[in-house]
Parts: sequence; structure tokens; C-alpha cells
Amino acid sequence: MPRFLMASMSCLVFAACQTQLGDGTAPAQSDSVEVISDRVTTLSDGTRQVEYPGSASDYTIVHNLNDTFSITKPDGSTDIVADIDGIWFRDEAKWHPIDAVASPAIVTGITDGDDRIRGTNEDDVIDGLGGNDVVVGSAGSDTIYLGDGNDQIDYIGFAADYAFVRDAEGTVQVTKPNGGIDSLIGVEGVWFIDEAQWYAVEAITTSMEVTPATDGNDIISGTSGDDLINGLGGEDVVYESAGNDIINLGDGYDQMDFKGALADYIFTQNDDGSLMVTKPDGGVDILTGVDGFWFTQGETWISAEDFIPNAS
Repeated sequence: MPRFLMASMSCLVFAACQTQLGDGTAPAQSDSVEVISDRVTTLSDGTRQVEYPGSASDYTIVHNLNDTFSITKPDGSTDIVADIDGIWFRDEAKWHPIDAVASPAIVTGITDGDDRIRGTNEDDVIDGLGGNDVVVGSAGSDTIYLGDGNDQIDYIGFAADYAFVRDAEGTVQVTKPNGGIDSLIGVEGVWFIDEAQWYAVEAITTSMEVTPATDGNDIISGTSGDDLINGLGGEDVVYESAGNDIINLGDGYDQMDFKGALADYIFTQNDDGSLMVTKPDGGVDILTGVDGFWFTQGETWISAEDFIPNAS
């Protein structure tokens, strides 16, 4: 872990004080905003850092849009610094990586009208407000809120390069080719630049839901998407739903309720002991920890052990 050491000073070059703070404003040069370079030290291992009194919790640190950092001190004044790896806080006697203590920049200059918005190479927060907005996808893991209107995000590449999954809160998580993950709220469509193709978000998004469950006795209903259901403890009942679901049930007597008749389903025991169930609609569920099955049509109950040996 890097520690504060006396080392050679490395001077940074800044363009006066016209840098963008985290709120997107360019402050006029004043005594309250100081561009610092002479306090940046380079340690023997090449780590670049600044030192401050107090603790990390005493400061507000923002990663700005121009890749500098705004460090607001307890007295309200702000330092602006670039090209550093971390900060040493003297009273805390602890070194913090700069990315661990800096909040992402907020992309501003957005109106209630129709905007074309570009993010940065960092982790951005973009609030589209009103209008029909287009956000051009960028590097980093971005949080993108788009409001009223018909809103779209443009990504380079092809639809097949990305994975779109809707979480339990309704946010669409987009895993990008570079490993970044965007969180989308209020986006209606996606344009893939290299593919020259537009898709409705709903058409390319799957639902991977962690269905709420407790250690007690639960009745759990899945969604129309691909669900991940963890039953925890208690005696649980899970109702069949559409999609390709993974259902893990725990201690206690646990049951799976199917809508159709026994003859409508194909059960296969996997090598790991789980059950693969092919449903009438073509969906495939993977089950572990199920003790019994109820088939609504025909009102038939079958024990997992009797139905497929060693299935539970």
C-alpha cells in the first residue's frame, strides 16, 4: 500500500483555472479555487499522490469531465489536480486510491428540449430531462436517466456485442464490449452504429430477476423474463412462469407448481443433480432443492424422489 513519502516534486501544466468542476460549471479564477501542481509527489514506485490533513470524510472529491479532480476542503475552498493515483490523509494515516474516493462527473448542459449528449471516458451520470434525447455511448460505466419523450442511446458495434438485462428495479444493465456496464432508465430505443440498425429496448432486453424471498415460508411468482429465484429457508412454493428460469430452493419442504398436466413437461436429471424442465412453451427451467411437483391440470402431486430418483 503506498504511503506518504518525501519524493521529487512533479509539476503539472494547467490552462489557468478554466476547468470543469463536477457540476459542469467553469469557475472564474478566484481565491476559492486553486489549481495545484507543486504539492503532487511521485513516490519511488511511480505512484503520484497529494497529501491533506484530516480524513477522507472531511473532503468532497469529484472526477471532472476533463479528467481532473476537484477536491473541496473543509474550509470550502477547492483544489483542482490532475494525473494522481491517490491521496494520503495525515490524521487518518491512510492512503486512498483516487478512484475510490472520487464521485463521478455529472454531464451537464442538458435542456428540456431535444439534446444530443456525449459522455466522457469516465463513469458519467447523465440526466436527460425532457425532450427527445440521444445519448452517444462512451467508455466507463455510466448511469443514464432519460425522461419524457422518445429517448435513444447510440452504441458503436453490433447488438450481438452487448448484453441487455433488466434488473429487479426495472433498470436495464448494459454490459459493453470493453467490460463497462451502463445503467439505463427511461430509454426507448438503441441505435447500433456499425450495424446501422435500431432496436426497441424491450426487444433486446432479458429479465434476470432475483425474486424476493425470506427464510420463512414463501409463495414466489416469477416474471415473463429469465428469472433467478433463490428460495432461502422455509417451506417455499414457486409458481411456473415464462422464460428460462434458474430456481434454487433451500431447507424445508419446497414445491414447484406447474400450470399444465404432467404429460406436458419433459424432465431430465443433469449430472450435477439438478433438474432440467422443458415447458410447453419451449422455455427451460433448471431446478435444485425441489421436493415435490404440483400439476394444476389433473391436480396431480408427485414427489421428486419418486418421479426422478435422487432428484432433490
